[in-house]
Amino acid sequence: MNNLMNLLRKILFGILMVAVYFFLLGTSYDLLTKPNTLSNFLGFIGVTILLILGMVFIYNGIKIMIESSNDREISEAEQKWKEHVEMQMQKMHKQNEALKNKTKRKPKTK
Repeated sequence: MNNLMNLLRKILFGILMVAVYFFLLGTSYDLLTKPNTLSNFLGFIGVTILLILGMVFIYNGIKIMIESSNDREISEAEQKWKEHVEMQMQKMHKQNEALKNKTKRKPKTK
């Protein structure tokens, strides 16, 4: 349940970031093309925010890829560990069977 909520939160954050990014892109372009100095300055601030959001978006994408690769490595290590434990359990079972066979008393024949 917790993983599902984290995934949903990441998806909603990504959608919100893309919406804000395109809104700022349109607004900044409009402000930069006007002949007014104040609107040009506001457009420059918008472009700066776009660059920062782009870097955050790329950072989050790389972070998600690294986390997924770490999860895969952990699961491979867990799989190897499970196989090792199963092999050890089989060896122990064989040893126990051998000990049981040795300790069984054979009926004495006269």
